[in-house]
Amino acid sequence: YRLGIFGFLDSKVAGIRGNMGLWDQNLVLKWIRRNIDRFGGNPDEVTLLGQSAGGISAALHALSPYSRGLFKRLVLQSGTPLSMILGIGFGGQTKIILAALAMNCYDKHKKLEEQAKAIATCLRNVDAPRLFEKLDSLDMVQQMFPPSEDDDFIPGKVLSVDTWKRLEAKQILLGSVADEGTVFYRLLKDSVPIFGKLLFSDHRTLISIVLSEMFNIDIGDGQKIVKGYFGDTDDKPSEEQVASTICTMIGDAGFSCPTAFFGEIAAEQGISTYRYLFNYRPTHSLWPKWMGVAHADDIAYTLGSLPFFKDGKLLAQHLGPKAAKFADRLTYTPEEDVFMKHIVNIWSSFVKTGKPVLPPPDVEWPKYTIENPNVIHIELNKFTTKQDNILKRCELWKPFLLGKNATLPDAA
Repeated sequence: YRLGIFGFLDSKVAGIRGNMGLWDQNLVLKWIRRNIDRFGGNPDEVTLLGQSAGGISAALHALSPYSRGLFKRLVLQSGTPLSMILGIGFGGQTKIILAALAMNCYDKHKKLEEQAKAIATCLRNVDAPRLFEKLDSLDMVQQMFPPSEDDDFIPGKVLSVDTWKRLEAKQILLGSVADEGTVFYRLLKDSVPIFGKLLFSDHRTLISIVLSEMFNIDIGDGQKIVKGYFGDTDDKPSEEQVASTICTMIGDAGFSCPTAFFGEIAAEQGISTYRYLFNYRPTHSLWPKWMGVAHADDIAYTLGSLPFFKDGKLLAQHLGPKAAKFADRLTYTPEEDVFMKHIVNIWSSFVKTGKPVLPPPDVEWPKYTIENPNVIHIELNKFTTKQDNILKRCELWKPFLLGKNATLPDAA
């Protein structure tokens, strides 16, 4: 979604190779491999870290044959390739048609195959800022250009367990936040205003339709999932209960369950896997309180960014005065400063050694396995080991995240 058409337009009939954004990342990884030692780094100890879409792309390099040997470890925050269930249905040949229509590059009287190369030439001749502005005026779905699967860079279908039987990583640290779905529920309501109006009149039917549109799930299967969350009862839940349950469903489908399943797949291949749940709402959260620990609420802690909030001058100049002024308004507490330093030390220990080290009293971070799905719950200066409690719900999504009749690969 950041590069949009410039990074992920895919049209084989038009001769446009997909996944340009991932190929660019691959080029960067090759450059790092060749040059990191000149900056005091070790080419054999490279870690890829990504959050949300960044987590998806980082892990796609663990699948691609072109990125093998270019890194050793992965940190995946609120995003694995299985999270592509949120957008994978929004790709395909319709994207180039929509873009061509928007820029008057499409002849409605001809088939796509008859004018594909002419469309590509026309789009390439459009001034890039004008193309961006035009597409930016379209709705969120039309702006979405997901990675292309089943090609040179991504061999196989992303939402199939068979594709992930050979991951290239020695250690993986992955996790999510407590309320992943709230941001996307809000985006859904804002993008489709009628959704909020209809939702509480017949929530079961509407949610089944939404699952069909968002995740390409048959209505019948969607009804089974709805039943799994709302139960088999005629009792009418409150509007708050409906909204809360939908947030949980979106969070499970797009983040929590993809994280759990990807962790299982990695662990079964002998990859040292460590999983966490970030469960602290920061004082600087940009979202209303009802949204809880929302998507991306963890970033300032994992990247050590809180000092930027106290001094807008620390921001990169290209972000401009507006960003500096915005950051200067945000605040954090002394306890959160200590918390951030703990998190940075944990992440740094993983990057350096492949094992996350918790702060004193030196409780060991256990590995995540199918037999022992250990999850470190991260709260304000508190780190607790618990067993994953969403796996039963995740079984509802398993056929759609890993393929029908999916079984996990045998241990390496």
